Amino acid sequence: MPAYSTLDLIYEVYEAIASMTFFSFTLSELVERMKGNREKRGDNRRVSRASVDRILNKLWLPLDIHKVSAERWEKGTSPMRGLTRVKPDIVEKVIRSQGIRATPMEIDHWIGLGEEPIATRAYICYPYRSNPLKHSIELLVLLIHLYPKANDSFAPATPHEMYWDLEGRISREIAMNECRKLILECKFLLNCQRRGEEPSSGMKRDMEVARANNIPIKYIEDEDMLGYYPDVNSIMVKSDLSQFVAISETPKPIIIAATSKSTNKSR
Repeated sequence: MPAYSTLDLIYEVYEAIASMTFFSFTLSELVERMKGNREKRGDNRRVSRASVDRILNKLWLPLDIHKVSAERWEKGTSPMRGLTRVKPDIVEKVIRSQGIRATPMEIDHWIGLGEEPIATRAYICYPYRSNPLKHSIELLVLLIHLYPKANDSFAPATPHEMYWDLEGRISREIAMNECRKLILECKFLLNCQRRGEEPSSGMKRDMEVARANNIPIKYIEDEDMLGYYPDVNSIMVKSDLSQFVAISETPKPIIIAATSKSTNKSR
């Protein structure tokens, strides 16, 4: 029998989750599905419940699932709600490192209000397409900082959460159209980049929609918002999120000059 690696098991877990017909499932149901799949392949190896549980808890984000109880999981998540629901310890580290007066549950509730048809919502404008996971976690750090000052004023309508991977699953135009409709339902657009930074193409379209419909555009640095701009990368490193800081925006090809042995990275 060929060697069986951890990657083989991860793929097997992914395959079993994808084949589940219900939106939610328990660890026991997933293990039973994997057993059935192995039997169909004539594989007599035992499914380790403990190994499957470790994979779910460590790889919940790429598996596109989130935990709703000690035993039950649901399909579909996004980095922000996923982090606040499944990994409150990460959010807690950001909160503690910055001395912010909030709890993960309070922040999760506030972010969740952006999906509700309430009167005062702010459309959260931030880069996404070039690196969805990295940008979404950066934005979560910014929203954690914004919460103590803004939670009584508005709820963040965050397309990074609400329409996670919509353009990948369907199309970019449909995703941008959903963003347009959401902007029209909001009191103002909140640009969460630093002032003076070049906005992404998607952000430019969002701001064009806001201007065309006389929807105010504010910046997270404004005094009535946060009043300053956090050093997001340093905060993420300090909060054990350095693996996301290290993710590059785009692959940089290596160019080797014919007349030199030195290697230069294309910029």
